[in-house]
Formats: sequence, structure tokens, C-alpha cells
Amino acid sequence: MWEAIKRYAENGFSRLHLGRTSLANEGLRRFKLGLGAREEKIEYYKYDFREDSFVRGVDRAEGWFNGVFRLLPSPLLRLAGQLLYPHLT
Repeated sequence: MWEAIKRYAENGFSRLHLGRTSLANEGLRRFKLGLGAREEKIEYYKYDFREDSFVRGVDRAEGWFNGVFRLLPSPLLRLAGQLLYPHLT
């Protein structure tokens, strides 16, 4: 991330959007705020046309896996991220 910020600055960019983050994901929010991010709340709505109704959002930032990941050492977390993240987006 630091290399991206440096490259943007070298090319004259004054802003870098760090993407959305769940309010429940305190660690990622703290990381982004540490880079100088400015938070703003964005409301999202999902609509199911087959059911003709709005879908209640489920925040996937919280769950049983948080406790598991909290216990793992950093190298294992990096490996898990490389293997799992492409399938979660």
C-alpha cells in the first residue's frame, strides 16, 4: 500500500480512494485512518426483483472466523489472504 501511495504522489495525484469498509471491521478502518483516510458513511440497498422486495444486508465482516484469524500468526494470515481473498470478492 505504501508503494502505491508513493507512486500516486510521484505522478501528481492528490487523492487515493481506499474503498469501502464495513463499520464492524475496526482493524481495517484503523489502518485506513492511519493513512489519513476520511470516513464517510455510504448507505447500500439491495433489491430482489424475483421476490419484489428489498434484501436485508448481512455484514460479512463479523463472524466466527474473526476469532480464528485473530489467533493465527502473521505469515499464516498472509497465506490465508492470498488463498481466500480472490474467492470472496
